[in-house]
Amino acid sequence: MTARPHLGRGRGPAPGATVPVDATVPVDATVPMDAVAPMDTVLSADTMDTVDAARDNPDGANLDGVGPHTAGSDGLCPSSAALAGVRQSSAGLDGTALDTGLGAGLDTGLNGIGVDGTGGADGQMFATRGVMGRLAAAMDWAGTALGPAEEWNSTLRMAVGICLDSAFPKAILWGPELIMIYNDAYLPILGHKHPRSLGRPFRQVWPETWEIMGPALERVFAGGAAVSTDDQLLLLDRRGYLEECHFTLSLSPVRDIMGDGGVAGVMATGRETTRQVFATRRLACLRELATATADSYDPWEVCTRVIEVLGRYPADVSYGVLLMRDPDAQRPVLRPAASCGLVGDPRDIDRLGALGAEAPLPELAEALFSGQARPVRGLPDRFPIRLASGCGPPASAIAAPLAEGCDGLAIGLLLVGVNDRLAPDDDYRDFIELLAGQISTAVVVARAGEVERARAADARYRALHDGLTGLPNRTALLDRLHQALTGARGDRPRRVAVLFVDLDGFKTVNDSLGHHAGDDLLREVAGRCRRAARPGDTVARFSGDEFAILCEDITSASCVEAVAKRLVSTLAIPRTACERTITVTASVGIAVSGPELSDPEDILHAADIAMYAAKRQGRSCHMVFDETMRAQVRRRTRTGNDLRRALVTDELRLFYQPVMNMAGELTGVEALLRWQHPERGLLEPDAFLAVAEETGLIVPLGRRVLEMACRTAGRWASKLPAGVAPRIAVDVSACQLADPRFLSEVIALLEATNADDRYELGLEITESAFVDDVPAVTAALRDLGARGVSLYVDDFGAGYSSLSCLHRAPLDGLKIDKRCVARMTEDPAEHAVVAAVIGLAHTLGLTAVANGVETPEQLAALQTLRCDLVQGRLLASPQPDLPNLPDWRPTAIERC
Repeated sequence: MTARPHLGRGRGPAPGATVPVDATVPVDATVPMDAVAPMDTVLSADTMDTVDAARDNPDGANLDGVGPHTAGSDGLCPSSAALAGVRQSSAGLDGTALDTGLGAGLDTGLNGIGVDGTGGADGQMFATRGVMGRLAAAMDWAGTALGPAEEWNSTLRMAVGICLDSAFPKAILWGPELIMIYNDAYLPILGHKHPRSLGRPFRQVWPETWEIMGPALERVFAGGAAVSTDDQLLLLDRRGYLEECHFTLSLSPVRDIMGDGGVAGVMATGRETTRQVFATRRLACLRELATATADSYDPWEVCTRVIEVLGRYPADVSYGVLLMRDPDAQRPVLRPAASCGLVGDPRDIDRLGALGAEAPLPELAEALFSGQARPVRGLPDRFPIRLASGCGPPASAIAAPLAEGCDGLAIGLLLVGVNDRLAPDDDYRDFIELLAGQISTAVVVARAGEVERARAADARYRALHDGLTGLPNRTALLDRLHQALTGARGDRPRRVAVLFVDLDGFKTVNDSLGHHAGDDLLREVAGRCRRAARPGDTVARFSGDEFAILCEDITSASCVEAVAKRLVSTLAIPRTACERTITVTASVGIAVSGPELSDPEDILHAADIAMYAAKRQGRSCHMVFDETMRAQVRRRTRTGNDLRRALVTDELRLFYQPVMNMAGELTGVEALLRWQHPERGLLEPDAFLAVAEETGLIVPLGRRVLEMACRTAGRWASKLPAGVAPRIAVDVSACQLADPRFLSEVIALLEATNADDRYELGLEITESAFVDDVPAVTAALRDLGARGVSLYVDDFGAGYSSLSCLHRAPLDGLKIDKRCVARMTEDPAEHAVVAAVIGLAHTLGLTAVANGVETPEQLAALQTLRCDLVQGRLLASPQPDLPNLPDWRPTAIERC
């Protein structure tokens, strides 16, 4: 009784062991794949000589796949023995029911057929049966799982005879391990896998197909019915790479008619249809291309439509680039017209058009000037190519010239990436040449009578639109705003509004991820602005990272605010760029026309003022311009002017707040800026720092504070005993760090005040200053650290940057944001944040400083968390000078 084998898991005989013909394989038996003797031990030197002799004997075999049998009208008719099966219903490889006669019914077709037609010996079983018959006869089968050929049972002998006699590509897959025996017609399918595939398990021969073929073969063994399909896609490694192949397949059960009738093997019949499938697909591409370009009279539109069509056939065109020759250029040059299947910097595609000595791909120039297609090999190593699919770029491409008329004047070039699963054979090259010819015809027809009109239309478009986003530009926006206001002066007054949009943090993205990521972000923002606007609204890119939306025929400010809310909401949605998640928000200012606002420039200025008000409000919000805001602008302008005066007069003051350890010992002070305004009194930084940043005064202001602090520390040091060096800390803004003069100015101050021996300078840098990651800034901080300047990250925990900032500079400590400290005894989450920052600082060997300690409960909590230093009004308020200077030393001081 024959048991159903477990595919790929059967236990075969040990090398040299004899397996009885009628041996029963237990259902739960397993055979390791390495139980089969290697082919090197099976094929003897005599066997290989037989193979070579068969190849050299044209009368004995047809190596193109047709056996030495008489073929029918289609050249592929099987022998009468192969067709002995009865046509029956079978299932496709995916389980779909099909009705086919290919190789079906071997369980009945084997009845009455002898090994050689008469039931002869095993030597006659392979006789006069082509290359594979002689190879099988010369092979030492004792080293395989099938055992010696003379011990094969009758069912296997008859199946082998039918297989070798067939003109169809056939293979016998026998026993638990699916040992392969195949005929001459099967050789082209194997490619370089022959002759070592003979006598080996199917899974070892075709591991790349097992995911598809394994379950199908299992169904044949399990159900005892044929499984077939009319078009099966398989990726086969038969030439050293995985290639796309198509087959009509049939897997028929072979029953052990001498035993219990169970399924002992499978007869696999396959007719390769790859060439027909490719031809049908490529013909469909050419037809679709002709349809797509038939009604276009714009050459650039033709190129776009061509690329769109090619993009739908990635199996034949991994990527495509159309380059058109510029007829106005003084020397031959190609202009990129369109591309598909690629991602990356558009400037890389632009470089393809170079045809001189700087040409990245000389083959393009050769193809253009010779009028003949040229292969381009090793492309990934020579030019930056990235596929939109995310797969690796193909190793080769074909450059096909686009010719105009019978004289063959090249008007452009088609660069096509060859799919790595295709062999660029004659059929493929013919397809590319047909593509190039069809594209050439479409472009030439579209160019007729349209060149000048297309150039004029393009010039008008570029004058009024932004090249990156395609949105109307500032000029177009002002023109449309003027038209809207002019139309509003008729009998029925109309109101218009302008939304001024500024991206928060765009510079950070541009500097950290590169301008290409910034360009992608601007394009994404442009699309989101369009979606947020109302139908009929004008969305424009004003400049840089600023956009504007013109809303006409508004009934009230509330309808415009609804647009602004949608805009702020949609722009806040994170997006991915350069494999990183980016969140960029927007501040929106709104100005509505009226009696006081009727000039286009005035409306834009008012919207700009409202936008800055939104930024001061906290960003990612909108503000509507009103007279109060105008008054605030005037006040801020006045503050800016007064601040300029303060820089040249004696109005700036420094207050000093002690920093102590948990034992109450003084360890240093922080210098805090105050402004003694002649009219408004003593002002804290919150009243003027924002104006300083907006007006560009933050850098000279920070320079003045640093100078005052260093001179004060030097003055203190002169009154202290030798060996006692006060430490004074100064806040430094991101703008100061970005100033190329910052390093030299600090060094000059340290030298002028003899800082090396007299006092220690500390710089407290905001966490946001590390976001840009400018190499020059990092180098400057390292230089300062080497000179003894201590560096602290101020307001750590505010959430402006990632932890990666901690290794970019030689830091000495982390200063916990005072907002976290203020809430730590009331909010468990804030307490956890403070604890995490202290733990992080200690792990990195840094000092943890808590700022803004106001209550005894906060101090007690910080002591429990083992915070190193503390600062706040609970311990000491900022003072214009330190009392008891002679007592400056690490001793306890009275708390204020």
